Amino acid sequence: MPYMTKDSGAREQFPSGMMRDTQIGKPRYDLIDRAFLKRWAALMARGAVKYGEENWRQAAGEPALKRFRESALRHIFQWLDGDTTEDHAVAVAFNISGACMVEEKMKQHEKELAF
Repeated sequence: MPYMTKDSGAREQFPSGMMRDTQIGKPRYDLIDRAFLKRWAALMARGAVKYGEENWRQAAGEPALKRFRESALRHIFQWLDGDTTEDHAVAVAFNISGACMVEEKMKQHEKELAF
């Protein structure tokens, strides 16, 4: 299947004459705090050692969703309380990310059952 180039129809011209599609409505990854992402990556590396690489991607169904939500809530309160025994801020991000992944899997599963 060939790739296609998406086009918003809007153009931006640069001083050099180069033309590009605009950035309007596109994700801005350049605005994400890199230090926080580095801490998240470190958490993922520690998890890979402890549980195996990609282990968290196996999560599926309501029990896994519930666990991610419970863990996110616990870590957010630990972070709000100033607990520094773990990097609770990135643990919150990880658990919310995991919950969102499971929710998407559940939606996809529902769609497949509908057919």
